[in-house]
Amino acid sequence: MPHTFIRKLPDETRAQQAWQLSKGAVTAWLDDFAPSMGAAIAYYTIFSLAPMLVIAIAVAGMIFGHDAAQGEIVGQIQGVVGVEGAMAVQGLLKSVSEPRDGIIAAGLGIVTLVIGATAVFAELQSALDRIWHIPAA
Repeated sequence: MPHTFIRKLPDETRAQQAWQLSKGAVTAWLDDFAPSMGAAIAYYTIFSLAPMLVIAIAVAGMIFGHDAAQGEIVGQIQGVVGVEGAMAVQGLLKSVSEPRDGIIAAGLGIVTLVIGATAVFAELQSALDRIWHIPAA
């Protein structure tokens, strides 16, 4: 016996419901400033990636050797962004690999990473508060 508890809606009503659902979703998306919030979170995340990469190579370099760590990371980046992007990252990493400059770069990297990561989480908290209509503290 077919499921009698499911009411079959006419096609016109289903189309209206689909339209109302789509319209409501887009309206809520725009009312919550989702595109600009997403862009801000993406920007701060990218801002944090370069310093994190420098720190990761410094730590992995202590364990596996600097050249091996840098080569592996550049190889992984090449698989994602292509040869040109990997060469740009490799040039960046060579410029901070000098011992004297490397310490300065690591210090600046840590500061930039902390600022960027803090901004990511602050923006994420702000976005979630706006979406869930939490009043500002």
